[in-house]
Amino acid sequence: MPSNNTTTEQSFRSNLSQFAWARGVTDDSQRSEQPQASQTSGNPFSRFYNAVAGDYIPLRSNERSNEDEAWLALSRWERLLGFGACLLGAAVCFFVAFLTILRPSKFALAFSLGSLLVMIGFSVLIGPINHLKHLVSKERLPFTLIYFGSLGSTLLFSLYFHSFFGSLISGIVQVRLGVWGFWACR
Repeated sequence: MPSNNTTTEQSFRSNLSQFAWARGVTDDSQRSEQPQASQTSGNPFSRFYNAVAGDYIPLRSNERSNEDEAWLALSRWERLLGFGACLLGAAVCFFVAFLTILRPSKFALAFSLGSLLVMIGFSVLIGPINHLKHLVSKERLPFTLIYFGSLGSTLLFSLYFHSFFGSLISGIVQVRLGVWGFWACR
């Protein structure tokens, strides 16, 4: 039994030594040229990963400015995952809203949460500053103000006032503006 533990430990140590940090490499800013060969290989997964994670910013670097930029940066893959997660959550909320369509306050809450998740998803995908600039651009500002006003009034009527008709009217305005905004962006 002790020989089995020894071989297991040796196997673990040999596998562990393959990691760059185990060899004492702590600077990712100088990437080796070896991964460049895998870009031209026929492996579809490596080509997909290289296409998605093209603008990689290393977290461990000796340059201070590079670390500061990387702290808030997300790779393309991480942005796509965040966007997909938000859209999946929004789809669940819209499904719940469809199931509760006869109860305007519950419908309004579920639809509002779904709408917020879609907005957050686009912020994750294109960046919060770029998304905010898009929302407050000269052409989009009236839509943005009315949409967020209807979103706020929907939440206010359903959560605070518990008003059936207020939730219904605000929810209808919000749904119409959401559909119109979706088709206007295409």
